[in-house]
Amino acid sequence: MTKKHPSAFSLIELSIVILVIGLLIGGMTQSSRLIYGFKLRTGQTITQSSGVNSIPGITTWLETTADRNITSSTNGSEPNDGDKISLWRDSNPQTNPRVDLAQSTDGSRPTYLAAGIGGIPSLNFDGSNDFLTNSTTLPIAAGDDNYTIVVVWKYANSASSAARMVVSQGGDTTDSHRLGSIQVKADDYLGFYGNDNNFYLSSTISKGTPYITILKVNNDFSNNISIFRNSNTAVVGTTGGGGDLGAGTYSDLNIMTTQFVIGAHPVSNTMPFSGLISEIIIFDRALKYSEITDINSYLSKKYNIILN
Repeated sequence: MTKKHPSAFSLIELSIVILVIGLLIGGMTQSSRLIYGFKLRTGQTITQSSGVNSIPGITTWLETTADRNITSSTNGSEPNDGDKISLWRDSNPQTNPRVDLAQSTDGSRPTYLAAGIGGIPSLNFDGSNDFLTNSTTLPIAAGDDNYTIVVVWKYANSASSAARMVVSQGGDTTDSHRLGSIQVKADDYLGFYGNDNNFYLSSTISKGTPYITILKVNNDFSNNISIFRNSNTAVVGTTGGGGDLGAGTYSDLNIMTTQFVIGAHPVSNTMPFSGLISEIIIFDRALKYSEITDINSYLSKKYNIILN
């Protein structure tokens, strides 16, 4: 009687198992791509249809979902996950020239994270020396003391004893109260940094939590700073001198136009930011409450960030 050879059947069975696993993995990969593509297209649609486009006074609008907004140093206008980013184009629909941000030094370029905040692209700043800058075309005019800065971001590391700059415009560090910045100071307190003309929230931020932060500067009032953090309700206060101590007050902010920077101080390139930044919108005026709620609604929907 002829003996059967189970080993031959085992090889066939093994081949079938490998084939099935390959199909499953391929299917999951394809599904992930489809989900990512859907999120990206949804983000584009939300941005294009947003009422923010019609809010007067936009001077800069940096966001990551539009085609050719982000330039990779290796793959051009179609960046891959992990690419170094050399240029972030301004997509402001209202004014020209545009405030494009660039970085010519490869070691100081942030990286592209395809599935960032809300599952759509973000730029990742390493907390060491990554930043993007423009020293020619700036979003806020010289001497302006009424403006609004909006940023979607996520903090990666505690500031501890070192301050971190999210976004800033300004000039000479020896010229007091001439910066306009969103900063995380030592011990993780978020606020406005104006170089000896500062205002910080009394509660700390959390590592890994995505934030929609809106900073409104309105120097026509004694309470000249309003900060919205994942909320339609602002914390309002008055800038003061003396660094972090807040002693004394200044009546004139008078922003300078030396440089506009994301991820570092606009003059010294110190205070490097650590974390993700997905979108920045800047207005050359202090926005109305209804306009701020419209912006919060748009960004909350786009990035799936719950407002308090």
